[in-house]
Amino acid sequence: MTKWEYKVLTYPISEFRKKLPNYQEMEAELNSLGAAGWEILNAVAPGRGQGQATEVVLIARRPAAA
Repeated sequence: MTKWEYKVLTYPISEFRKKLPNYQEMEAELNSLGAAGWEILNAVAPGRGQGQATEVVLIARRPAAA
């Protein structure tokens, strides 16, 4: 049975409100994570209080080192 290591990445939504995201930088970061064996499982924007999300959360996993 595969054992997994997990990583949680957070990105403040306020940064996206200031300027448009740089998709090339985002792709580079995701490719770097992929090269290190990470696989993005899910992305969520959990609501706070009145349902306003303050961040985007990515959940990633890779096989744990033996």
